[in-house]
Amino acid sequence: MKKITTFWNYFKKNEQEILNAILLGLKTEEVLSQITKKLDYVSRRIGYVIKTPKTINDKFIIIFTGNGYRKLFPKIIALEKQAPALVHFTAQAFIKPLEDTTKYKNGTDKPCDCGNYEIKINEIQIALQIIIIGVYFRKKNLSA
Repeated sequence: MKKITTFWNYFKKNEQEILNAILLGLKTEEVLSQITKKLDYVSRRIGYVIKTPKTINDKFIIIFTGNGYRKLFPKIIALEKQAPALVHFTAQAFIKPLEDTTKYKNGTDKPCDCGNYEIKINEIQIALQIIIIGVYFRKKNLSA
């Protein structure tokens, strides 16, 4: 848990610099790679996403994910629980699913503007298919 504390100490100390990197584009690659480097000390398999706030008064959300790797769940939960009080950010463990999907199921969702076209989530159809490929090797006659 010391590694998690070290990560949060770094994040809290550099919170304003992280915010400037996101909002103003100042040293963005350098700052994000430092966050990744510090998080790698906790675990190299833990990833993160920084979600922008919905309103000006809301905080940015740093979401930690183990990409479905269950052995990381205790560390991800600890990252959320041990997060200090931050001015511009809040911590969240895992990417949360949509809570209310009724507007997508009944087609009353509003379209997302994507430049020259609009997308409604209820109109998106994704077909998932499991393909099993069998590979067979012929045994070579090694005695020849």
